[in-house]
Amino acid sequence: MKTAPHPNDMSVWADIACQRGHDAHLYKLAEVRLGGQSGYHDYPPVPARFARDFEMCVFEWREYGDGPYCPGHDAVSETIDLLGIWEPPETILALTVFESALPGSVFIDLGAQIGWYSLLAASYGHEAISVDADPEPLRLLADSAKRNGWDSLVHPWHLRLGPDTIPLPAAEYRLAKLDLEGAEFDGIRILRPSLEVGLVDHLLVECSPVFAPGYGELVESVMALGYVVYTLPPKAIPPHRLKDPERDLTRLTGDVAGTVNGWRQESVWLRREDASW
Repeated sequence: MKTAPHPNDMSVWADIACQRGHDAHLYKLAEVRLGGQSGYHDYPPVPARFARDFEMCVFEWREYGDGPYCPGHDAVSETIDLLGIWEPPETILALTVFESALPGSVFIDLGAQIGWYSLLAASYGHEAISVDADPEPLRLLADSAKRNGWDSLVHPWHLRLGPDTIPLPAAEYRLAKLDLEGAEFDGIRILRPSLEVGLVDHLLVECSPVFAPGYGELVESVMALGYVVYTLPPKAIPPHRLKDPERDLTRLTGDVAGTVNGWRQESVWLRREDASW
């Protein structure tokens, strides 16, 4: 018997837009100050060498309560507003690969939302191709980029990925991030021309077996192209150190598909075997 799709699996939604009928949503400026301990005391501090300050537009999340999907009811905005950072371990790893990237490197952000990772890339002078299925978060990202003088680096692209989305031509990407609420399979498919010829150094992929089966096999399909996979550190007191990824991350081996398929929703980090950190 076929089960009903998970309500948060956007890949099966008819439309990616506010489900409450709002024409637009209020937003405000947040002052991001990275470096040292964030509001997450069970996650590692951001190493001092990654310290950076910038302005970021976030939704006025307090104005929108629980209910069907609404861009203004946004966990990313709330977390950045209250704690000063989004996804600390993933952020530290992204900053690591952006810091060591060659000038003019490109980051592709599939599921950019309001653009946390895109702005991190731009803060290092790298280009960010920022893709999202909802145009409203992209408008906040464009405003953020303009306020920081990065509008020539950040390229918002309103696109909903699906089975009919044509694969992108092979291109070099320092990092590809996929957080697509169920559409990660299409994200990997459109990147496959680049993956097959080793042009993507790193990938950050959210795996959501709670939405659909097959994420474990998806990860293994990327590994078969010459990538190693790591799990992200869990919350802990004291927090796990994350200064040397090769030493501080846990490499996922053995029955990778079985392990990933046993999760509800976790992220993995994939590195091309010969790519630098």
